Amino acid sequence: MIHSRLGFLGFVALMGVANIGCAGPMSEWRTANCNYNGAYQIGVNDARTGRPMDAARLNPSCEDINAPDVQRGYREGYETGMKVPQVQAGPSSEATVVIPQTCLESLGKKVCGYNCVKGLTDVQCAIKPEHNCVEAAGQIRCGMNCKADTGQITCDADK
Repeated sequence: MIHSRLGFLGFVALMGVANIGCAGPMSEWRTANCNYNGAYQIGVNDARTGRPMDAARLNPSCEDINAPDVQRGYREGYETGMKVPQVQAGPSSEATVVIPQTCLESLGKKVCGYNCVKGLTDVQCAIKPEHNCVEAAGQIRCGMNCKADTGQITCDADK
C-alpha cells in the first residue's frame, strides 16, 4: 500500500497536493459563473436548450447561490433566452444540437449570441453559430465570413 511506505503524514501530504489539482478549475468556474453575468449566460443557455428554469441546479457549485445578483442574473438570462428562437445545427431534426450562446456586456449594453466581439464602445454577437464578428476602425460587423482589410469590414452575409 502507498501509505505504508510514505507513513501516515506523508500520505496526508500527498492527498493534500492531489486535491489542489481539482480545486483550481472549480474555483475558476465559480469565479466565472457564480455572479450576475455568469448566471445570466447559464440562464440564456438553459432556456435555449429547453431546460426548465431552475437556478437551484447551480447549488452544488455556487456556494452563495441565494445571492440576489446570481438569482436575478439567471432569471433575466432565462427570460432573454426564451425570447430568442433556438438555433439548431444538424442535418435533420432527429440529430439536432443546440449550440450555447455567449453573453457579453459593454457600457451597459448586454448582448448574447455567437462569436461575440467587444470593441471600445460597442459589443456585438452573430445570430448564427457559423457566423463571426470582426472589429475594425471602431466598428463591429457580424455575418458570414467577415474579414477586416485596411479598416474596411466585408462579410458574405450580415448578422
